[in-house]
Amino acid sequence: MENISNKALTPSTWSLSTFNSNWFVIVMGFGGVLNVSAQLWGVTGSSGQWISGGVWINTGIFAFLIVIWLIRWLVTPSKMWQEMMHPVMGHFFALIPIAMTIMGMNWSLMSGAVGQLAINRIMNIFWLLSISLGLFISIVITEAQMRQTAHNTAQVSFAWLLGSVSTALFPLLGNIIVAMQWHLYPLWTRFVNVTDMAFVGMGLFLFIFFAAYLLGRYFSAPAPPAPGTPTSWLLLGAAAVLSLSILGVARDSTLVKELPGSSFAVFLAVALWGLAGWSFLLGFVMAFRVWIQKKLPFTLSWWAFVFPVSAYVLDSRSIATAIHVGWLVNYGDIFSALLYLFFAIVLLNTVAAALTGRLFRQG
Repeated sequence: MENISNKALTPSTWSLSTFNSNWFVIVMGFGGVLNVSAQLWGVTGSSGQWISGGVWINTGIFAFLIVIWLIRWLVTPSKMWQEMMHPVMGHFFALIPIAMTIMGMNWSLMSGAVGQLAINRIMNIFWLLSISLGLFISIVITEAQMRQTAHNTAQVSFAWLLGSVSTALFPLLGNIIVAMQWHLYPLWTRFVNVTDMAFVGMGLFLFIFFAAYLLGRYFSAPAPPAPGTPTSWLLLGAAAVLSLSILGVARDSTLVKELPGSSFAVFLAVALWGLAGWSFLLGFVMAFRVWIQKKLPFTLSWWAFVFPVSAYVLDSRSIATAIHVGWLVNYGDIFSALLYLFFAIVLLNTVAAALTGRLFRQG
């Protein structure tokens, strides 16, 4: 995603700082497509081979980016801290723990190729890393924003949802861990389930607060710079992720006998799914308006068109299963087609920008 202000933080020539936290959105987008593909076609046969290959590619991208990210902390810690405290760039640091969660979900698809015991360990490591780093970044970023006496309205966008509402995404991996490891490690999965409930609570109430603040900002101030338009789709992603997390945690709580089955949890999940659908329409209209005005050049922020839609597809299919409504599966298939269309467009633009070098000059 693009740094839409304070160009002093953006390198004019290629350097390690070229690969900042914004690049992890590629891992999120590609990983989301892999998770949807696994649900649509399964992980066996030729489709399983393609998905396994995709997981290895996404792992390679993640490994490359995380190594550079860690090197930057070792070489220029003060500059990295400056980026984290920045009113725009700071929110994108949440992409790192989010990418860890997506990687854990991707690797849950690899048991046939690697072995279940190894997959369990990989998922557990990614879950622990994501909740620990995600909680730290959420607190640091939120506290930094609270210390500011005033906010430049040009720097306030739906990217603000990343830092805090991302806490609701980590249970998506936790739900898979509980479902796959309950019979092997009952005490561990109970711990994961209770922790997931806490993180869903964080994400839900922070979503209510930040979404209200951000919508109020859009009503009372000029729109953010056009390159930041794709971040409006994060409202869709946040609502869909919350719906998925609530459904999964409710199901797993019943499985590990922490809580009885709750129809209210299903109702809340469906309500958030409805909000996600409304958010898609809002984000689409906002992006289309900017696009026809020819003010939407390609940047890494375009990957924000991919992951939120993948979350909405998974949410629609999960809702269909939970309330036994068959037409929702077909509804989700429509968005699956849109997902692959958006993914192809963004991927082709990313490759073209990389070949011309423009991608490395964006920051």
